Amino acid sequence: MNKYLAIIIADLKNTRRDPTLLLMLWVPLLIWVAVRFGIAEIALWVPDLVAYYPALLAFFSLLIAVFPGFLVSFLLLDEKDKQLFSVVKVTPVSLSGFLLTRIVFMVVLGFVFSVGLLVFNGLLKLPWHAIAIMSLLSALQVPIFVLLISAVAKNKVEALTLLKVANVVIFIPAVLFFISSGWINLLGIFPAFWVYKLACIPLESNYLIVAGIGWLWILFLNYLSYRYSVIKLNLL
Repeated sequence: MNKYLAIIIADLKNTRRDPTLLLMLWVPLLIWVAVRFGIAEIALWVPDLVAYYPALLAFFSLLIAVFPGFLVSFLLLDEKDKQLFSVVKVTPVSLSGFLLTRIVFMVVLGFVFSVGLLVFNGLLKLPWHAIAIMSLLSALQVPIFVLLISAVAKNKVEALTLLKVANVVIFIPAVLFFISSGWINLLGIFPAFWVYKLACIPLESNYLIVAGIGWLWILFLNYLSYRYSVIKLNLL
C-alpha cells in the first residue's frame, strides 16, 4: 500500500514543480466558480439559457471530472521523454501497476470534483442518486483521455492540441439537447453522450438502463484504451 501511496505523493510533488501543471491544478476551481456564479448571471440577461441548465451541468461535470487526468498525461509524457519507464522496471511496482495507481487516483479525484460541482452548482437541485451516477460515468472517462493522449502525443505541444480535441469530443454529444431524432443515438459511440443522455431524461424513466448501457460501453472503451497504451508506451 505504501509503495502506491508513494507514487501519488511523488506525482503531487512533481506537479508543484512544473508551472504549467501547477496552473492546471486551479482549473477545476475556476470551472466551479464559472458554473456557480457565472451562468446564473448570464441567465439574467439571456432567460432562455435556463432551459439548457441540464446540458450545461452535464458538460461541466464531465470537464471538471476529466481535467485531473490531463495532469497525468503530461507527467507520463515527461517520463516518456526522459525514458524513466526503464527505471520504474527495477522498482517493486510493475509498470502497469504504476500506471493504474495514477489512473485510479485521478478517477477518484474526478468523481469527487464532479460530485462537488453538481451538489453546489447553484442552478438546479439534483437527487443524490442522479449526482452519483452522472459523476461516476464522468469520472470513468478519465482513463480514456489519459491513456490516449499519453500514447499518441510526442510532446507537451501535441498534448495541448489533443487536450483541445478532447474538449470538443466532450462537447459534441450535447447536440442531443437540440435534435429530436432517433439517429442522435449514434452519438453513443462518444462516452460523454451517456452523461448528456442521463441529464435529459426523467429520473422515473429508463434511467438505470441508460446508465447501465453507458457504464458498460465506457468500461469497454477503457479496456481498449488501456491495451493500446500499454503496447504504445511499451509498458508490457
